[in-house]
Amino acid sequence: MLKTVFRAFAVSLAGAVVAASQQQPVFRGRIETVSVPVSVFDRYDTIVTRLEKDDFTVLDDGARQEITQFSSGLQPIRAVALVDVSASMMPTYDLAMLAAEQFVIRLRPDDKARVGLFNVKTRLSPEFTSDRDALLRWLRQVPPFSNPTKLLDAINEAITELLPEQGRRVVLVFTDGCDTASETSWNTVLRRIYSEDVMVYAIMFRPKIILKAPPERTMNFGSARGAMGGGRGGNSNPFPCTLDHWLELSNATPLSDFFKIDDPRWTRGAQLIHQLASETGGGRINLAPADEVNRLFTGIMNELHYMYLLGYTPPKSDGKLHEIKVKVKNPELVIRARQHYLAPPPPPNPRRPG
Repeated sequence: MLKTVFRAFAVSLAGAVVAASQQQPVFRGRIETVSVPVSVFDRYDTIVTRLEKDDFTVLDDGARQEITQFSSGLQPIRAVALVDVSASMMPTYDLAMLAAEQFVIRLRPDDKARVGLFNVKTRLSPEFTSDRDALLRWLRQVPPFSNPTKLLDAINEAITELLPEQGRRVVLVFTDGCDTASETSWNTVLRRIYSEDVMVYAIMFRPKIILKAPPERTMNFGSARGAMGGGRGGNSNPFPCTLDHWLELSNATPLSDFFKIDDPRWTRGAQLIHQLASETGGGRINLAPADEVNRLFTGIMNELHYMYLLGYTPPKSDGKLHEIKVKVKNPELVIRARQHYLAPPPPPNPRRPG
């Protein structure tokens, strides 16, 4: 009798595990499965949620792949929301905080998130939680404004924190895109997003960055003037704001070290964040005060919760960068999807017997 009860319990437990895995596929293996998050929109910029697996075609370096894993419908997310509180964000700080709060308010009960503030240092709330009130309390602390900005460091740290989490993993970053002090290189961040199935979603506030010759022992490294904004369609709406902020140099610091004109983080920081979002299948929103933040974030959260996840086995283990292209049958639909991945390295050659 006892054996019969135990056997029935084991069968029931195994069935529950199988059912759970069917409801929420997990794309964790960078070697076994390439995961491709996909968002689809119609001509009116409305998200499309009723496509089936057969509606999609996935190409790996131009070769069609068999889609071995597919999920759609409402799915929970795991997210880190990062708000830039460097000095260049002061003119748009209230708007950025409002947008971050709208994200937190729209989290569903089965979502989990952490929130963070960054400038020269990244500060994250203590744990992933579905407690929206706790996240809002942490987010509404007095912001520690400072001049240097370590944007790439913050994104890199957020990716690291997300790796142990299951499900759809997203870094939302609220920033003007300026990075003046990160120790993490651009190539390091690119390699990580090619290797990990973490999406970057960018909410952009774009002040114009101007470099000027400094007075003695100081340097002006930012001026927010005529920032641009707009919706997903790319419309720009200038609004006036002016801010000059200064970085104090030590006596031993050569001025040339701070004029890194060849460093793309100085000259096209916002475009780099757009590239991170584009590469991972995330959205890029240019937010201006005239935008309806409530409506905008309702759309963003619908998009994050109703993404399609496609999975396929990588055709080669060559350690190289592969291009991903996703197509749908209806040519009028607009697709946003992951664009590249780094294939696993080839297996080591077995040693010949001596």
